[in-house]
Amino acid sequence: MARGIALVSWGALGGGNFKTEGQIAELKKRNEQGRIQFQPPSDGDRRITSVLEKLAEARGPEIGLTGIALAYVMHKVPDVFALVGGRKIEHLKENIAALNVRLRAEEIKEIESAGGDFKARSL
Repeated sequence: MARGIALVSWGALGGGNFKTEGQIAELKKRNEQGRIQFQPPSDGDRRITSVLEKLAEARGPEIGLTGIALAYVMHKVPDVFALVGGRKIEHLKENIAALNVRLRAEEIKEIESAGGDFKARSL
């Protein structure tokens, strides 16, 4: 930012791979594909999803697991802006709600410990 340049990161929220089994089942039930993934969620993606879901549930219904992931990215690199691909009003609302989420150091460590590739992929 010293030279007035900002970075926009694409795929910071896992490219659609951070979905719970319930969310995946609901998409299939409604015959809604959601975001087309380049590859199926890995075991690491599933571990990360579990942690993100747990942290989101602790904060209440206004923030979901992608909101927690977005808060993580904003915390780790405040001068890099995540390009989010919300296609629904509820996605936009969650992204806005993520602006007010402040993750504690132990929550960040828990996210990073869940999957070795989350930090590298998110930044």
